[in-house]
Amino acid sequence: SDLEYDTFGRLDRINTISLKNNFISSIQPGAFLQLKNLGSLSLENNLLHELYPDMFIGLDNLNTLKVDENKISIIHANTFIHSPKLMQLYLTSNYISTIEPNAFSQLGNLNYLQLSYNQISEINSIIFKDLKNLRELNLGYNKISSISENTFVEQINLNGLFLNGNLLTSLTSDVFNGLILKNQASSVIALNLENNNFENITGMFDNFTR
Repeated sequence: SDLEYDTFGRLDRINTISLKNNFISSIQPGAFLQLKNLGSLSLENNLLHELYPDMFIGLDNLNTLKVDENKISIIHANTFIHSPKLMQLYLTSNYISTIEPNAFSQLGNLNYLQLSYNQISEINSIIFKDLKNLRELNLGYNKISSISENTFVEQINLNGLFLNGNLLTSLTSDVFNGLILKNQASSVIALNLENNNFENITGMFDNFTR
């Protein structure tokens, strides 16, 4: 079933909507048009196949978006440009294999990005370039075999990076350029590389900023 244009009428005072565990297969542009005060939207366990521009138009104040457990295979460029205040984005347990350049454009306030349990095979250096305030990035249990140099160079505030459960055999030290290790316990990076195919990690972390 679809969410059609202006589905929610003038519910402009509502703050939270949960539509999880339904059979929603598509969302028309403008479906959320009147929800200017919506802070949290849950769409888990539906039948959505893609995320595209204008899907979330009208959600100017959205803080949390959960789209786990759908059928999503691609995130198109500029999908979230109408939700610049988004801080938490959950896309776990989909079929995502393609993330277009600028898919996360305008998400400079995003703190948490969950992309675990998808079909991502490689990470290039421009995917996360706009996410300058990211605190936690979970890419666990994908099919990642390569990560480009300087991929995380903009994530100077990253606390947790999860790459566990992938197909990585080696990484150059330049992959981690820019990541800062601080002495304070609340700022130390948690780096999870378990359940990959590493044989030798010598020199992998030489470029961590101190």
